[in-house]
Amino acid sequence: MATQMSIYAESTRTPLVKVSPTQDMVGSGVMSPRVAAFSSGGPSILSPDLVNPDITAPGFLIPAAAKDSYRFDSGTSMACPHVSGVAALLKAAHPQWSPAAIKSALVTTAHTANAYGFPIEAEGVPRKLADPFDFGGGHIDPNKAADPGLIYDVDPEDYFKFFNCTYGPSTACDLVDSRLYRLNLPSISIPDLKKTPLTVWRTVTNAGDTDSIYRAMGESPPGVNMVVQPSLLQFNASTTTYTFAMTFTPLQMVQGDFNFGSLTWFGDGKQHLLLYIVYMGERQHEDPNLVTASHHDMLSSVLGSKEEAVSSIVHSYKHGFSGFAAMLTESQADQIAELPEVISVNPSRSVPLHTTRSWDYLGLGYEQPQPTGLLVRGNFGDGIIIGVVDTGKRIWPESRSFDDHGYGPVPSRWKGTCEVGQNFTVNHCNRKIIGARWYAGGVDPSLIEGDYQSPRDSEGHGTHTASTAAGSLVSDASFHGLGAGTARGGAPRARLAIYKACWAKAGCPDAAVLKAIDDAIHDGVDILSLSLAGLLHPYLASIHAVAKGITVIFAGGNNGPVTQTISNDLPWVITVAASTIDRSFPTLLTLGDNQTVVGQSILYESMYEGFTKLAYGGSCSRDVLNSSDVVGKIVLCYQLAIASSSPPRQHFPLAASNVQEAGGKGIIFAQYSASILSLIDLFCNGTVCVFVDYEIGKQITDYVTNTRSPLVKVSPTQDMVGSGVMSPRVAAFSSRGPSILFPDLIKPDITAPGFLILAAVKDSYKFDSGTSMACPHVSGVAALLKAAHPRWSPAAIKSALVTTAHTANKYGFPMEAEGVPRKLADPFDFGGGHIDPNKAADPGLIYDVDPEDYVKFFNCTYGPSTTCDLVDGRLYRLNLPSISIPDLKKTPLTVWRTVTNVGDTDSIYRAMVESPPGVNMVVEPSVLQFNASMTTHTFAVTFTPLQMVQGDFNFGSLTWLDDGKHAVRIPIAVRVIIHDSFSDTS
Repeated sequence: MATQMSIYAESTRTPLVKVSPTQDMVGSGVMSPRVAAFSSGGPSILSPDLVNPDITAPGFLIPAAAKDSYRFDSGTSMACPHVSGVAALLKAAHPQWSPAAIKSALVTTAHTANAYGFPIEAEGVPRKLADPFDFGGGHIDPNKAADPGLIYDVDPEDYFKFFNCTYGPSTACDLVDSRLYRLNLPSISIPDLKKTPLTVWRTVTNAGDTDSIYRAMGESPPGVNMVVQPSLLQFNASTTTYTFAMTFTPLQMVQGDFNFGSLTWFGDGKQHLLLYIVYMGERQHEDPNLVTASHHDMLSSVLGSKEEAVSSIVHSYKHGFSGFAAMLTESQADQIAELPEVISVNPSRSVPLHTTRSWDYLGLGYEQPQPTGLLVRGNFGDGIIIGVVDTGKRIWPESRSFDDHGYGPVPSRWKGTCEVGQNFTVNHCNRKIIGARWYAGGVDPSLIEGDYQSPRDSEGHGTHTASTAAGSLVSDASFHGLGAGTARGGAPRARLAIYKACWAKAGCPDAAVLKAIDDAIHDGVDILSLSLAGLLHPYLASIHAVAKGITVIFAGGNNGPVTQTISNDLPWVITVAASTIDRSFPTLLTLGDNQTVVGQSILYESMYEGFTKLAYGGSCSRDVLNSSDVVGKIVLCYQLAIASSSPPRQHFPLAASNVQEAGGKGIIFAQYSASILSLIDLFCNGTVCVFVDYEIGKQITDYVTNTRSPLVKVSPTQDMVGSGVMSPRVAAFSSRGPSILFPDLIKPDITAPGFLILAAVKDSYKFDSGTSMACPHVSGVAALLKAAHPRWSPAAIKSALVTTAHTANKYGFPMEAEGVPRKLADPFDFGGGHIDPNKAADPGLIYDVDPEDYVKFFNCTYGPSTTCDLVDGRLYRLNLPSISIPDLKKTPLTVWRTVTNVGDTDSIYRAMVESPPGVNMVVEPSVLQFNASMTTHTFAVTFTPLQMVQGDFNFGSLTWLDDGKHAVRIPIAVRVIIHDSFSDTS
């Protein structure tokens, strides 16, 4: 343009020009941002092992107040307050963030490309692509900084240490390596990489979703090999930080200038294509192939071609209900949701898994010469098919627990298949494992590397749960001599159908779980056992499974003892809590003064015979241990002051790691009751680990602090079984109610053994704990009940379990629930109580439910449809074996129930009422008389508050008693309220 004006001026005798007033041009027509020419750049002369500047922000022609007017100004002085303003917003949004956290959020979320996707340029001579010494992390992005996902935080004390070593006037330096790239900054600058590889560590803190997975994408600087380990970080409620290493190795030894690269951690859910579940309700055609074709046709109307539709669909649901799972963009999902035949569209979420004596403890002993009770009445489960949808570590077919010796032919009604894959052939299915499927569609291939691409187990959780439910008899089973006896499942003659819907790293995608349930409906299973928790959309398939007569049992989750953490809170399924059994593992500790105390462990051999030096480690933090001499010693971790802020389940793994890192031989860990003994196998790594309570911990502490050379001898663990062990107790980890979404339900429904259960893992037997272990106990009992009562519906089986459960132990003491503090268990801890299989075989009365009622309430309460043909869609109107009223007001409320007699034909039942405190509860009629022609009765339960006080749930019960043979008890929970939506945060 200047050349044209020059030609005009030189060739014209009297050149003229008119200058019009300046106009604003804003928006897409302006290429921006660019780093301004005047903006200072790095590297720093004094500190080349820093990347400076940290970030760039608007600083060119910024309009702002100047005296009584406004004017433009330019400079980094104008850019600085832009960052200050954003920092102020971040501090207000995240008041707990440190300055380093705010800096990290700004740097790690900055963008290095403009709105058009072009890399940001830096003005200069010549203009160039900007690099970190021009703009640090890039151009500030306030909205992304508000949700950075991960934070590189720095303890201010670390700044002082590096200041003293690098800048400080003092010569004192307590750092071995004081290079600034050792600071946990959101950048790395190495100004002097030599031939020897250099490793730098960084620690990130999860500031995003609690359960999240991040994968590293590294862009190595030219001429440098950069390796990140680990390259995958998995966060959850107990793991909020990760330390990773970056190793830099020169590819050529050339004296050069700085080169640039980057490390980006990508979180799940950021991909353009996501797996969505499209629910279309009941099956539209009898022919499943026509259902699949209709899915393709419907999807092609949005994607543009049938080929794209076919490639997009991951799973087609066609047996229990009509629907599919497909890889879609958000906009495509929105379009599909608008189609009239579609009821709902939801993203597929991945959920976590929840991990000989127990069956004898439940009264299902395999006594000689002849077993008795439900085990015989249910013919050991013969003829029943249990479908297990559990872990991605699904099954180890060679385990003795799956031996099919003596089994008859596979039931003729079985329609399933035996899918083959890596290290799994059709020969691995037999008359015990009659079918196996696996589901990898829609799962990131990188997340299933290392897992068998087949139904085969790679770690053990799935084999454990399957063998607990229906394992064959295996004599002389034990974990290195502990828990010795005969291992078997609750229904040892039942058949197993395996559905591998989960993976070690990928979790359990909704889409895969729904497909597994859909296939199980088609295949002909009787019981579905799902040791999974937190499913977002289990109702899509589970309600149809129940409608087909399949009893569905879910784990309740392992997030206890916190209330309102229960998972899988659906009225038509059985949700299981976990409890202890009458077995413990005492471990004798002999102190150097011959004083003996007893802890708990799973120490199956004497690792260190004789006495070993004992050290006091306090909280066993890294700093405390580094300042103590613990090498070669057993360390006592006892710090009562941190008990409230450091739950044992979180503190123990860290303490054990710190002791091992400091060179300790073992750990004696003082804690409150938390049911964490199973963590020994995960975190002790061959070292001695013993748990003691705080009282014993104080005794050991007194000995250590008053003895010049304290010693301790740890003896091998012994089994203790029977009356000497107070049980059952609801385990500390077992998730509790009430349901947040549906307080009209009492959940869990029941509790069953789930603590230190011995079962098959690959070719051996190990202990494991969790509601995952409790779930197959209920599944095994349900299989026996189904065999004994083949005409019972899933609701009838559930009713029998809940109404016959016991709420006191064999000594008559009310059951307790572990927690802080331990307390008497209530219905939100254990539902109806602890499972009693033999009583469940003859419950007397049944609360049955027509599956159509589930569907009606589904539409009114959960459903994607706006259609509701119920006057009152409250879930306490369902004929469940429990009643929960979360909002009883001044006006009396009446709830009806119907019971069916399944006991003696001629019988009379009388109501025994235990009203919740503060509530008057009346049952009409209070006497029910049954005979050959009168097999069902409907009764009313009316609740009236005695005081109008805004309170919490209180508990009661209703028990129908006949002549002493039956006691049919349902739990009741009532909360009186004055104000709706009132938060009780006291």
